[in-house]
Amino acid sequence: IFVFTSDNGGNMYNGIPEKDKDGKPFITAPTSNRPLRGGKACMFEGGIRVPTIVAWPGLTKAGTRSDQIIQSSDFYPTLLAGLGISLPDSHAIDGIDIASALKGGKLNRDAIFTYFPHAPGVPDWLPPAVAAHAGDWKLIRLFHHGKNGAHDYRLYNLKDDIGEAHDLASRHPDKVRKLDRLIERHLTDAKAVTPKPNPRFDPAQFDPSRIGVQVGGLRVGGKKRAPTKKPNAKPIQGWRAGNTATLAAGDGTLILRSTGKDPQLILASDPKLSNGPFTVSIRLKTTKASKMLVFCNPPFKRGGFTDFGEVAAGRWVELSGRFATEKLTGLRFDPLTTAGHAEIDWIRVVDRNDKLVKEWAFQSKSKR
Repeated sequence: IFVFTSDNGGNMYNGIPEKDKDGKPFITAPTSNRPLRGGKACMFEGGIRVPTIVAWPGLTKAGTRSDQIIQSSDFYPTLLAGLGISLPDSHAIDGIDIASALKGGKLNRDAIFTYFPHAPGVPDWLPPAVAAHAGDWKLIRLFHHGKNGAHDYRLYNLKDDIGEAHDLASRHPDKVRKLDRLIERHLTDAKAVTPKPNPRFDPAQFDPSRIGVQVGGLRVGGKKRAPTKKPNAKPIQGWRAGNTATLAAGDGTLILRSTGKDPQLILASDPKLSNGPFTVSIRLKTTKASKMLVFCNPPFKRGGFTDFGEVAAGRWVELSGRFATEKLTGLRFDPLTTAGHAEIDWIRVVDRNDKLVKEWAFQSKSKR
């Protein structure tokens, strides 16, 4: 029995250097999932719809094709049944026997479900979500992203819109309710852990237009960066520069200079702060407008960042963000996306009781 399949769609977030017809360099994704939307780590069809080929002597017929929707958990009960092996009675089985589809018939199931309770920073990403496929229809539930903390929904007819460009949720509320009941029943039966609303969530800090926009752009793997000379071998008040940046002490400020993309200001020492969640604030001025992200706790993974919002160019601004973590062991500021420099006046950390627990004051006495 030969089974050829994949666990996800093509990679859309690592980059490959290319040149256009005029010889100008650009970065492109290594795969294309068109006409599907999105790719690996994405809830849209480009991330979860994959090719599958099965060659099973005595069961499949060469050259045939089925449009029945299956998922990888179906292979376990299918292979066991085909080999005459009894299913275990000690635990529930998620999949079903798909032998009838392999022979060209129909499957008897209400829906299949895809659960992605986190939000990776890839193209076409969605907040924590779960999807149900039933016939030609697909419903995506976005946990607590609707009005007053209710769920939000995206509904697509994949027969007419395989690229998921047209959300039909508002036009077919009955279909939304029907598929959402299937989702709720599945999550209950599976005893799934589901996302809960954050009581400290500040809607003013959330920009819905950033949904589906990859943080940092395509990443070029395997490419070594040229070493950067830094004016200070030692960190300044515990802070150091990262990536394409250098760090220097200015006239009562900390100056982060960048020669390329994604400069970083990183706390080199562990502040060992507890009693979170924490509110982190910064006063800075940059040469170029940019969206600033702040990460907490090494290794600074994409799930642990807060969007501090837009940094206006050429004037001092104060920005704050909240981190829902009990302990704070590190910080990383990404104040620019291109070459330029940022001046930092001060950085402060306040604990859950609004008590100032850490401050880095770079300003001079005359500025205080």
